Amino acid sequence: MAINDFNDLDKFSEACDPQDAKEPTAPADDRHRLQRLKRSAILQMKLSGVGSPEVKGAECIDEYKQAFKLAHDEYVSCGYIQENPEHPYYYSTFSFLPKTCIFVFKSFHNVIATLTQIFDNNNLGLPMDSLYKKELDVLRNQDREVVELSAFVTSRQFRMQNIIMYLCKAMFMHSNFHKVDDICVMVNPKHVSFYTKMFLFEPFGPELFYEKVQAPAVPLRLDMRYIHERLRDKYATFDKCNDLHAFFCGRSHPSDRAVSFDLPFKGQETSQEIMQFFRFPQIQALAA
Repeated sequence: MAINDFNDLDKFSEACDPQDAKEPTAPADDRHRLQRLKRSAILQMKLSGVGSPEVKGAECIDEYKQAFKLAHDEYVSCGYIQENPEHPYYYSTFSFLPKTCIFVFKSFHNVIATLTQIFDNNNLGLPMDSLYKKELDVLRNQDREVVELSAFVTSRQFRMQNIIMYLCKAMFMHSNFHKVDDICVMVNPKHVSFYTKMFLFEPFGPELFYEKVQAPAVPLRLDMRYIHERLRDKYATFDKCNDLHAFFCGRSHPSDRAVSFDLPFKGQETSQEIMQFFRFPQIQALAA
């Protein structure tokens, strides 16, 4: 989830990682990983009902509105936040920092999924600092470029169509372009196995209680300096339909033809129109 919000990848975890499943032994690890992939079907292209699919970084006010409205509506329905009829948008100060990327998946002109990537900031840090500042400072002290993932949301109409995977691929490409060293996220402990076994995240701090969502959290990180080699080693014997290395790092995966990726997204200064609408006129001073 970016536990600070909600993560549709948890749906895949629940589908392919039953709570009573036993941890595989080392020799059976690859077989178990393949079974998980087949059960979750996370790499199958399920684009029924999606027109002119495109993944890009939000740029205009309409894309920001749709992304934040989608987050608000989904979090209200999940009981994470109270409904705000007067201003039905979910966002934070971090959403408007110059390097933050609000990824959106669009069907024609409609945003049907979103994912936020927040780059570390000297003044504001990262949302995860509220629980894991000590652990993040260890990475910062090594001069590593650290980012946090947040606000994974898909419209209920398109749940379980793997759209979140396209957003993850765009985020991965964006991270490579900007030479990110560590991708960090908070997840519910019951999903740690899925993230570590399938996506090769690693825990880097203790389990703590996160009051914002009234649930336990575990911090995970993906070391981007070695992820290409690790994905290749883990998925080298898998067919392309189940090969996460080919999906994230390959140049000719079928997903590249099914969905338009408007990347790399180089970012831009948020317009005054956007800042004023979302009531953040002083954001540039905060982020300085």
